[in-house]
Amino acid sequence: MQRRTSRGFTLIELLVVIAIIAILAAILFPVFAQAREKARQTACLSNMKQVGLALNMYTQDWDEMLPPNFTVDRFGEPNAPASFLGSIIPYSKNRNIFYCPSSVAAESVGYDKKAYACSELSCSSYQGNGVVMGRALATMPSPADLVYLDENMFRWNQAWLRPQLTDAKKGSYMWWHWNQGIGKTEQYSNVHSSGGNLVFIDGHAKYKSIKALRSTDFGLLPDVGIEADSNKVYTAAF
Repeated sequence: MQRRTSRGFTLIELLVVIAIIAILAAILFPVFAQAREKARQTACLSNMKQVGLALNMYTQDWDEMLPPNFTVDRFGEPNAPASFLGSIIPYSKNRNIFYCPSSVAAESVGYDKKAYACSELSCSSYQGNGVVMGRALATMPSPADLVYLDENMFRWNQAWLRPQLTDAKKGSYMWWHWNQGIGKTEQYSNVHSSGGNLVFIDGHAKYKSIKALRSTDFGLLPDVGIEADSNKVYTAAF
């Protein structure tokens, strides 16, 4: 009886298979990456909706006043001054909702670890709107259209206010958007597919494209988009 010999793959056939796998990988990997980022965006939006609920409970308990207008280091520490994040911790019971899964640790891109690194009690990639903090809801012309907080690409132990009051006598504010940082790209509200999630004063949260954001979303005048100089000076609209 004649024995049948097995036929192996030729080099050309192996190369063809490898090429096909490489092509499929090139097609599928970006799809998987987009799906992963979409899931993170959804998780982030869920976190921010919880922040909005906590804000609603806070304002109900404090005669419809928003939290104080302070930028605070290590905002979650027991003795930290009140801030837009620290003030709502008792209403949220979950500190993990204060940072986005897509954010990057600040120290990993060069910021001083000792000064800025997250701790168990203080970690956030969100920044508060300094125009509205410390004000009564009754003074807001349209709470559903005014941002309470937005996202930063980086997470740290700070509760930053952006835009921030830079001259109390003149009522001047700066930095509602920022393209002068690391990478020279928009650092705020640009975490998810060229946009970011936002919490509004009435407590609702939604995604908005960075190109659709305007200074008036933060209660600032003049009304401009992100094409404006990021160091431009503004005044409050109310």
